[in-house]
Amino acid sequence: MDQNTKTIRELITPWAALCAIFAITSGLALAGLNPVGFLVGSVATTIDGHDAVSGAALFDEDNFRVGNNGLAVAKLSGGREFVLGRDSVASISQGAGSVILNLNAGRVSIQAEEGKSLRVKAGELLIEPVPGGMATGDVALINGQLSVMVKEGHFRLSGPGLSLLATKGKPISLGTRELAQKPSGAGTAVAAGNGHGVAGKVALRADTVASPTAIAHVAAHVPQPACQHAASPSVPATACGNQ
Repeated sequence: MDQNTKTIRELITPWAALCAIFAITSGLALAGLNPVGFLVGSVATTIDGHDAVSGAALFDEDNFRVGNNGLAVAKLSGGREFVLGRDSVASISQGAGSVILNLNAGRVSIQAEEGKSLRVKAGELLIEPVPGGMATGDVALINGQLSVMVKEGHFRLSGPGLSLLATKGKPISLGTRELAQKPSGAGTAVAAGNGHGVAGKVALRADTVASPTAIAHVAAHVPQPACQHAASPSVPATACGNQ
């Protein structure tokens, strides 16, 4: 292969990856179901009870379960990413201009660029980046104890009767009482649902797996959490939380 051919191929490959992703998301939009993002890669992870597949589209109300020594790396629109660590149970909710990761147990590292909201909900508490630039941090919910560690930017913790600001170098820890406290008169929320159900999402997910080239291109741009963990060829050797 001559140098000119090699250079052209290097220029084309990233654009081909982006075109593949655009084609996938456009097809889903026409089907009436907009993806939240897609899975860059995973180890020992299920989504809605089915083995996770690298490159699969992610939808509103998807349920993640990460096993022991597992992890899941996801890329969302607008430069948002999250990495679920081992023994994590979480789900995605998509709202107006924001994505909420409902963390029931485990650890998650998140990144959100300026103007793009990626929030974590743990119990009745909401953890979200404060506007003003890039925000990255780790949230852990272990045995009913919540901890938030900021790597970059600031995060706001809010809930019934509680408002705290988490900054770099000053981790925040909260117990069961703060997580369980509900506002006066609060009832049980009922999810409206996206109208497609688990079976419908599974069928769509199977038909919308991104190409290996697209996955590799995006995976190369996913920031790595500070700690190291088990990995697979399709996933960066990263994870969240203490081992």
